[in-house]
Amino acid sequence: MTAFQHAVTIGTDMLELDCHITKDEQVVVSHDENLKRSTGVNVNISDIKYCELPPYLGKLDVTFQRECHCEGKDNRIPLLKEVFEAFPNTPINIDIKVNNNMLIKKVSELVKQYKREHITVWGNASYEIVKKCYKENSDIPILFSLQRVLLILGLFFTGLLPFVPIQEQFFEIPMPSIILKLREPHTMSRCQKFLIWLSDMCIFGY
Repeated sequence: MTAFQHAVTIGTDMLELDCHITKDEQVVVSHDENLKRSTGVNVNISDIKYCELPPYLGKLDVTFQRECHCEGKDNRIPLLKEVFEAFPNTPINIDIKVNNNMLIKKVSELVKQYKREHITVWGNASYEIVKKCYKENSDIPILFSLQRVLLILGLFFTGLLPFVPIQEQFFEIPMPSIILKLREPHTMSRCQKFLIWLSDMCIFGY
């Protein structure tokens, strides 16, 4: 929660978070389903009740920055509803991290309960999960899955994009060059580096 508050304080327009569901059907905000990396305890969120969740470690790796760490004392895994209550007017991007029908249903119920359909977007890189999200609640805007991102790019470069109906409202894709930040440069071939550069240009060069 401290990280979210800091992001809002410095002017972040939208929060991005990942959701899982506990054994007692509580929707929690966590990147990992297995908590070994973030808490030191080898347990899956779905296998235990919310009250049994271990606290975060005091020091964690930053996912998209090699050899970068963050530290803090706010070590409790928050509920999604707590984030909604703390930031009622802040747009939130929800990644449904696992293909779980109950998780999708519970997230939808929370979005409706807090009347956030107009400032919430949800989905996953998996097209199957995105389809389930749309079927559960079509009033919440959905993300492009990875499969659909590739399709849209193909349609764009072939000139066919205007002729294809689109249900998604939120196009989200990381820059391929982020890969370079996560790997040692000397471990990558010139061909790999070129392909990453070319992907950046194709996606973001316009």
